[in-house]
Amino acid sequence: MSRSLVRRALRLAALVTVALAALAVTAVATGRVDYVVTNGVSMEPLYHQGDLVVVARADHYAIGEIVAYHDSVKGVVVLHRIVGGDATGWIMRGDNNQSEDSITPSSSQVIGRAMLHAPWVGQFFSSLTGRIALAGLVALVAFGLAGIGRRRTDEAADDERRGATRRRRVGPLIVTLVLADVLVAVAVAASFAFPARPAPAPPPLTLRGVLHYGADVPTSDIYPDGHISTGDPVFTRVAHAITVTLDLGTDAAAGRVTGTAQLDLELSNSVGWRTRLHLVRPRPLVDGPLRLTSTVDVAHLQAVAANVATTTGINAGSLALAIVASGSTATDGGASADYSLSFPFALSDLALTVSGPAPADGTDGPELAATEALSAAATPGPQQGFSTLTRRILLIALILALTLTFLAWPSVTDRTRDAEIETVAGRVPEPVPTTELELLCTCASDERHAVLVDDDRGFW
Repeated sequence: MSRSLVRRALRLAALVTVALAALAVTAVATGRVDYVVTNGVSMEPLYHQGDLVVVARADHYAIGEIVAYHDSVKGVVVLHRIVGGDATGWIMRGDNNQSEDSITPSSSQVIGRAMLHAPWVGQFFSSLTGRIALAGLVALVAFGLAGIGRRRTDEAADDERRGATRRRRVGPLIVTLVLADVLVAVAVAASFAFPARPAPAPPPLTLRGVLHYGADVPTSDIYPDGHISTGDPVFTRVAHAITVTLDLGTDAAAGRVTGTAQLDLELSNSVGWRTRLHLVRPRPLVDGPLRLTSTVDVAHLQAVAANVATTTGINAGSLALAIVASGSTATDGGASADYSLSFPFALSDLALTVSGPAPADGTDGPELAATEALSAAATPGPQQGFSTLTRRILLIALILALTLTFLAWPSVTDRTRDAEIETVAGRVPEPVPTTELELLCTCASDERHAVLVDDDRGFW
C-alpha cells in the first residue's frame, strides 16, 4: 500500500472521527444521549452490575421498553422496564424485582430508552484508573493525528511547492466540498438538538354556561334599588318568583358544534328525596350561543317541600336546589356526548341563596358561570423539528459529502507527478560557460581515460 493511499485513508478517518465526535458532543450536550452504569441486580439476567448502557431520548415510549429516569427520592438514576401506565406516569419495575417502583415518571422525566449495551465496560468508566487511561488514549490519538500532518520530508515539501499550479486548479472545488461538509454537519447537529415533537395542541373546546337571575320588588331597606340581582338572597316574603336566564355557548366557530340544550330545576333534601322540574324543553344548539329563559316560582318550591315533609313526617329543613343545563353535543359531525352544567342554591323557609362559588363580574353585571369540556378531543398540532427519517438522511448525506471530499482531495503522489511535469515543460537550458577555461570531462564506468583541453597549452 502506497504512502499516499495511507495518508488519504487516515485523513478520511480523521474527518469521520471529528464528525462523529461533534455529533456525540451535541447529542450529550442537548440531553438526547446519555449513559448509565448499572448498579445492583434488579435487571438481571439482562444487565449485570457494572454494565454500560447507552440511552437515547425518544419522542414517545411504550410498555415493555427499558428506560432510565431520575429517582428524586434516592437521588440516583434508575434503569428499569415500563410495565404499565401512560405518558403522564409510567409504572416501572426491574426484571428481577417483585414489586413496582414507588416513582412513576412521566415521559418528560424519562432520560431515555436503552439503545446499546456494553457488558462490564461501566466498571472501566466508573473507576479513576479507567478514566485516566481513557484520557491518555484520547491524548495519544490526538498527538498521533497531529504528527501525521507534521511528518514531511524535504522532498515532500519541495513537491508541495512545485504542485502549486494543480492546487490552484482544484482549490475552488475543494473549498466548495468543505463548505458543503460544514453545512451538512451543522444540519445534522441541529437535527439532534431539535428532535421532532408534536406542536402544542390547541386548548380543548369548552361549553360555557352563564346564569343570571333577578326580579323587580318594592323598594325597601333590603332592596334599596327595587331590584334583585344575581348573587342577592331572594327573601320569599318579598319576592315569590325570579326570572332565570342562561346563556349557553362554546369557544368554537359557529356551526362546528351541534346538539340540544334544556333547562331543569332539581330539588332534594338531606335524607335522599329528589325531584326534577322542567323549566325549558330541549332546544337545538346550533350556530353560536343559545339563550334559555324561565321563571322560578320560589313560593311553589317551598310549598312542595312542606308537602313532602308532612307526608313523610320528616322535617325538610334546608333544601338543596340546582338549576341544571343539560343535553348532548357533537363537534365537527363527530360522535355526540352528554353534558351537564349545574348551578347550586340553598332553599330555606325564609330565602333562596347561592351555595356555590360567589358570582363574578361579567359584561352584564354579576354572573354565575360553569364550564365543561366538549366530547371531541383536541386535534394535535403539526410536528415541529426534525423527524427520525430526516436525521438519518442528513447522516447519510454527511457521510457522502465527506467521501466526495476525500476522493477529490489530491494525493501527495498526484501533486508530485504534476509538479514534475510542470517543471520539465517549463525548464530553460542553462547557458554554456564562456570562461577562458572550459572543462569537458567524459568519465566511463572504469574511469580509464580523461581528456583535459586548454586552448593555450594544447593537449595534455
